[in-house]
Amino acid sequence: VVSDVVLEDERISFRVDRTGVPVLVKVSWFPAWDAEGAQGPWRAAPNFMVVVPTDNEVVLSYGRPAVDGWSWALTLAGVAGAVAMGRRRHRFGTAAPPRTEPAGSGDDGAGIASSPDDQ
Repeated sequence: VVSDVVLEDERISFRVDRTGVPVLVKVSWFPAWDAEGAQGPWRAAPNFMVVVPTDNEVVLSYGRPAVDGWSWALTLAGVAGAVAMGRRRHRFGTAAPPRTEPAGSGDDGAGIASSPDDQ
């Protein structure tokens, strides 16, 4: 018999009268779930998981996978880099210096040389 079920956002706890008997938990399985007082949890169906109690008190808690921490760190580094690049451009003007033509090149910018004889 399963009793004293407490369902919270990231925690599930319950008591069992016998250990070693599988218990079907009607919550979606994800690798971040961890069981205390039981073996598992294992995925039983798309929206269920199963645990095998080793103690009369079972606590399932949802933790943060390691990839979450790395993802947040990379996101923050990217945002900081974008802000730093934006501040640099704002502080120093454009990233590249303006193009200047050498004096007397005779180029009108379209790649065609013009001279007074062309008229």
